[in-house]
Amino acid sequence: MEGSLIDRNSFRESNQRCISVEGTSNVTISHNTAHKTLGHCIYIGFESESNLIANNLVSDTIDISYSDRLSGETDYDACAFVNRYNPNHYANNVAVAAEM
Repeated sequence: MEGSLIDRNSFRESNQRCISVEGTSNVTISHNTAHKTLGHCIYIGFESESNLIANNLVSDTIDISYSDRLSGETDYDACAFVNRYNPNHYANNVAVAAEM
C-alpha cells in the first residue's frame, strides 16, 4: 500500500528472505536488522519503484544449498539487498559478512 512503513523489525535465521516487496511504490523500509538469513534479505521485486530503503543492517546472508532448495527457488546466491526494478532509493544501509 502506497505510503506504508516497514520498520524496526528483526529477523534471525529466516529460511527465505526477510522483506519482499512486489509491485509497490512509495513505501519506506527502514531501521530493520537481520542476521544469518538464507537467500536474499531485503528484496525489491518487479514493478516496485520510488521506495526508500534506509538505515537497515544485514549480516551473514547465506546461500541456499542445492539440497535445501524448494521448487521454483531463485535465491541461489544470497544478497543482502536486491533491486529488480528501478528507480528505488537506498541510503545508509549496512551489509556485512555474506557466506558463500
